[in-house]
Amino acid sequence: MEQFESMQRDYPQAPQEQLSGSDYSLDVFACLGEGWTMFWQSPGKYIGYTLLLLAVLLPMQLPSQFVSLIPDIPPGSAFFFMVLSLTALILSVPLYAGFYVAAFRQMTSRPPAFGDFFRGFGYLAPLLLIALLTFLIVFFGTLLLILPGIYFGVAYTFAPLLVIDARLSAGKALEASRKAVTRHWFTVFGLLVVLGIVNFVGMMALGIGMLVSLPVSYCATAAAYRRIFGLRRQEW
Repeated sequence: MEQFESMQRDYPQAPQEQLSGSDYSLDVFACLGEGWTMFWQSPGKYIGYTLLLLAVLLPMQLPSQFVSLIPDIPPGSAFFFMVLSLTALILSVPLYAGFYVAAFRQMTSRPPAFGDFFRGFGYLAPLLLIALLTFLIVFFGTLLLILPGIYFGVAYTFAPLLVIDARLSAGKALEASRKAVTRHWFTVFGLLVVLGIVNFVGMMALGIGMLVSLPVSYCATAAAYRRIFGLRRQEW
C-alpha cells in the first residue's frame, strides 16, 4: 500500500485548467518507469488479463489474415471471417481500455481488482466513436500528404483516456487531446516510438514478452495522461 501512496504523492494532480490547454512538462522515460512500476505492483493481474485478452482476440483476428491466400473461398466463408474480424476490432476497443482503468485505480492508491479491467465496456459507445473517427481522419490525412495522418494519429493519443476519466464526449475528447498534444507533439511522438520499440522487443521474445510490454505500455500512456491532464475522478 505504501507504494501506491508514494505514487500518489510523487505525481500530484494537474490543475483543471489543463483540459483547456495549459502548458505541461512530460518526461518520456519517467512515464515508462512509472508504467513499469505499476505493472510490477500487480503483475499477476496484468499478465492474466493480457493472456485473456490475446486468447479472445487473436483467434478471431488471425483467420481473416489468410483468407486472401485461399483460392476460390466460398462467399459465405469470406463473409463469416469478415464479421469475425470486425467483432474482434469492436471488442478490442473496450478490452484495451481496461488497462487504463486499472492504471487509474493504482494512481489513486487502490490496487485494481481483476474485474476493473473490464470496466472499459462501460464506455463502449464513445470509445468506438473515437476509434472510428481517428481511423477516418488518420486515413484521409495520410492520403493527402502522409504527414497530416501522422500528426493526427499522435495528437489523438489521449482521447480514449479523456472519455474514461473526464467523461468528455468523443468529439470534445479528440479536440482536447489534440490541443494538449500539439504543445509538445514531438515529445508525445517520442513516447509512442519508445513504447513501439518496447512492444517490438516483447514480440521478438517469442511473443511472450508482450505479456509484459503490452500492459507496461498502456500504464505508461496513462502515466503520461496524468502528467498532462491530471485525474478528474476517483471512480472509473
